[in-house]
Amino acid sequence: MLSADKIVPRIHPQASLLDKELFQQPLVGDLMLTYSDGSQLLTRAQLAELGLTEAALFELSLTNLSKVLTSLTGQAVSGSRFGLEVEGPVFTTLKVGHGLEACLLLLSHVWNELAAGVSGELVVGVPGRDRIMFTSSDNVVGQMAMRKLIETAYQDAGGHALSQELFVWRNPGLKEVPPIGTWQVFSEPAP
Repeated sequence: MLSADKIVPRIHPQASLLDKELFQQPLVGDLMLTYSDGSQLLTRAQLAELGLTEAALFELSLTNLSKVLTSLTGQAVSGSRFGLEVEGPVFTTLKVGHGLEACLLLLSHVWNELAAGVSGELVVGVPGRDRIMFTSSDNVVGQMAMRKLIETAYQDAGGHALSQELFVWRNPGLKEVPPIGTWQVFSEPAP
């Protein structure tokens, strides 16, 4: 029997979700949103059994996720780590534990707060479910360093690999309270 208080969101690459009975929704690029009760991914039939709308399931999963995520830490990463001639930080990695770092994509308040502290837009990489990093769209060196790390981290993630793409957080509704943001695939400007 499903326990609604244990349902949390999960992020998967589209190619890994071959079971058409699983309840899944597009998130951004090649990433899909699913839901888990801790032991299994929810199917469409289980969603119907719970009697929840898609919106209610999403809100419930975020409420449950917030109970699990008790701390969020960030660590600045230096460009010198990647052989770049930059001494200072070029991007930041985020950690929450429990292999739920990718689920941070779903918490708009996190990205709205982080976006307020950078020039340009937030560019984010999620090579695996336990790896998420960001820099500014104005920081080309940071994007280059993230791409280097993403290649390695994606391979190292094995069955938990998510994406080698970069995504950008866009805030079309800045006048909304709270602001509404969306993820899009980041396409770099032509040289």
